Amino acid sequence: MGVHGGADEGDEEGGRVLSGRFGLSQTAFDVTLQVGSHAQAAVAFVEVHPGQPVVELVPSELDPRHVLSVGGGEEVVDCGVDPGELCVGHGRDCAPRARRVQTGQAVRMAPHYEHPYPPPELAAQHPFIELDFARLSPDEMQRRAGEFTAAVGRRRSVRMFSDEPVDRSLIELAVAAASTAPSGAHKQPWSFVAVCDPVLKRQIREAAEEEERVNYLDNRMNDEWQEALAPLGTDHHKEFLEIAPWIVVLFEQRYELLADGTQRKNYYVKESCGIAAGIFITALHNMGLATLTHTPSPMAFLTKLLGRPANERPFVMFPIGYPLPGTRVPDLHRKPLADVLTVLG
Repeated sequence: MGVHGGADEGDEEGGRVLSGRFGLSQTAFDVTLQVGSHAQAAVAFVEVHPGQPVVELVPSELDPRHVLSVGGGEEVVDCGVDPGELCVGHGRDCAPRARRVQTGQAVRMAPHYEHPYPPPELAAQHPFIELDFARLSPDEMQRRAGEFTAAVGRRRSVRMFSDEPVDRSLIELAVAAASTAPSGAHKQPWSFVAVCDPVLKRQIREAAEEEERVNYLDNRMNDEWQEALAPLGTDHHKEFLEIAPWIVVLFEQRYELLADGTQRKNYYVKESCGIAAGIFITALHNMGLATLTHTPSPMAFLTKLLGRPANERPFVMFPIGYPLPGTRVPDLHRKPLADVLTVLG
């Protein structure tokens, strides 16, 4: 499916006019597309006139190449909508992803890319699929954004866990969510190791407490560092590592280790793992679980205890479970938006 009908091109008051006769819902209408002399046009407006809808490009401050075009780019297509509606999509055969345009509704046209992605030669060599994306109404976007911000605003780090069991499937779903994170060259340089064995959890606790004892009591952490931690009241005791029903350790894969023993470079490993960790924490909070980012330094003992290969290094450890009833957390306040956001333009 695509544009049905022909088009003429000419000048009107210094601007460019595209007009033609197109079939929409089995009814022929005259459609006029105009870029005025102001030339910076990118917004189409659909109006109803007796017997014909008119699509007019309204001047804006956008690139003048953002025009509703006939025969390529953004097109009006026949996609079986009701009379009084148009569909706007990108390119020919665009009906499956066309947008319905109610009469009287303004729509922003797609920008013109001189170097579209993927280029044809890339698409010929590697598989690509249509993006699965649902455009939401402005009201729905605001509602979801507000609810999500309020929900993650209730997330807190927990150090007093219940020993109540947590179903393994929830841990698996959280890791699956984390694994959707973007990564350098899509190398996905992470491994998650989930531990619920009581003996192994005790060994992890003992090793972590030994490292933290040196940090806190033998001054491996300097005075400034310990002063910064003072309001949180942390120390070398890590009982939660044994009590929480799960410990999940995220390992960064410094390089890829192939089956034949050869190595292949990974890219942006820490950035990739950091994003995955953030999604993991958010997924746990969203499903009603609590966690803590725990990084006893050094963490090399985890590589040995958990039997990880030489290409992996511990990135962060997460005790996971339900908060113990009555759990208290520091009365902390997050920076206001004005302190963390700068808007230019």
